Amino acid sequence: MPFDAAAHPAGQALDRTGPPVMADRAALAATIAPVTGPVASKMRKATLRAERTAIRLVTRDGPRALYQRGLTAVQAAISTYRGGGSVSPDARHAWLALVLLQLPVRDDAWARMDPSHRDAHQWLGRSYLAPL
Repeated sequence: MPFDAAAHPAGQALDRTGPPVMADRAALAATIAPVTGPVASKMRKATLRAERTAIRLVTRDGPRALYQRGLTAVQAAISTYRGGGSVSPDARHAWLALVLLQLPVRDDAWARMDPSHRDAHQWLGRSYLAPL
């Protein structure tokens, strides 16, 4: 049953303390939609490079080779965003998306989330959830 999310008490509470209330599912889906066009092409290339690097590391150092490198990359990205900066270039985004597939890296990243930095941390969910 349709209702006015902004006028609903739950919507108002979320608006004050949580993420913005979305008008509908399509609006929510748009927040994690994959990029398209030239940006998508650049990200595909960056992702392939990150995958080749990961394969070399795992082949040389074993299945846990990505853990420490992933933890270091995620910690650096979180510090950068909390400081008001941004992560670039595409290769760093691709590497983050790849290492966040490692459960210990993902769990460590989630454990570092701080509600006072909610807006800065939204990139992490999008990186992890959105297909490249």
